[in-house]
Amino acid sequence: PVQSCLNIIDTEDSCYIFRHQNILSGMVMQRWAHLGILLFAFRPIGENILPACKAILDSIYFVLFLIFVVMGSAHAYYMFPISANVAQGGFNSRVNADLSTFLKIFRLEILGDFDFNEMD
Repeated sequence: PVQSCLNIIDTEDSCYIFRHQNILSGMVMQRWAHLGILLFAFRPIGENILPACKAILDSIYFVLFLIFVVMGSAHAYYMFPISANVAQGGFNSRVNADLSTFLKIFRLEILGDFDFNEMD
């Protein structure tokens, strides 16, 4: 398909990759990820990267617990009847209120970047 796209650059509508560039982007990312995995075979890279990958996999239970705590805290904060948590309107305003609540708690608990005036 790529060769046929190169031959018909003038008519982008007839080429699948020009119409679906997200697929091309995914293919490019897959090739870079494959190259990264192949680099593990080289001793200087593999000996330094593989222990870090193992440490990340070993910490998955901590990450899951942290997600559980953040979601619980966001839900508890969402129950306060403040204007930022009450959506006025349809679905989009509900999603914005939910996301705003989650981001406040995420910034408070994970990043440590918050302002007490935001929490009123």
